[in-house]
Amino acid sequence: MSMAHAQELEHSVVIEVVTNHMTADKVEESIANPIEMLMSNLTDVLLISAKYQDNEAEITVKFNESAAAKAGLVDQVRKVLDDNMNKLPENIVTLSVSLANLLPENSNDKVREALVRSHSGSYLGHIQSSNELLPIITTFFESNDLVATSAGSYLMNEAKQVIRGSLFNCKRKLAQVLDCYWQDKYGSGKVAFAFSDDFKNFTAKWSVGDQPENFKWSGVEVSVAGE
Repeated sequence: MSMAHAQELEHSVVIEVVTNHMTADKVEESIANPIEMLMSNLTDVLLISAKYQDNEAEITVKFNESAAAKAGLVDQVRKVLDDNMNKLPENIVTLSVSLANLLPENSNDKVREALVRSHSGSYLGHIQSSNELLPIITTFFESNDLVATSAGSYLMNEAKQVIRGSLFNCKRKLAQVLDCYWQDKYGSGKVAFAFSDDFKNFTAKWSVGDQPENFKWSGVEVSVAGE
């Protein structure tokens, strides 16, 4: 095991899930609920992923380094699950929580991986500009970093031209909230993106410079040729 991989395990918490008489597909459906709970209630999370097979699953919560320096990552995860125990599917029999580096080496030998939920991709929507709603395509680049110097771009369709802009210095405030800065030919400012639980759409508020007035920005995930 490399030193980098060992450090990554120190920043990760694993939830081992055991279900009762469930196929792999049903297990995947059942773990969606605790994954959403973790995404909504934990801070300083870089990534939540899962592996599953018949009657069991393994959910991994990867924290950023600043969070990992604090004590009690396991306690944070366990508290979220304990506080929401009555909302968990009845077919989940047991949940065990531990640091990833304390698991046996073969503990991740699962049949197939669940899809990793991420905001990366392209979204088609509208942006409020000059008292009208203009079509816009917003693209977020793939990144597991908490702060990225180049995090995305956008194309805003005005009547006679397409305005190209960039998103940068993005910081994940919560699992589904991304605070960024925008910049294009008209200027720069801040924008806060709030994604849906499945990252299929977002709503946002943007502002110019340090001005207090906010404007609307939205998007629905689409497939763009060449991606």
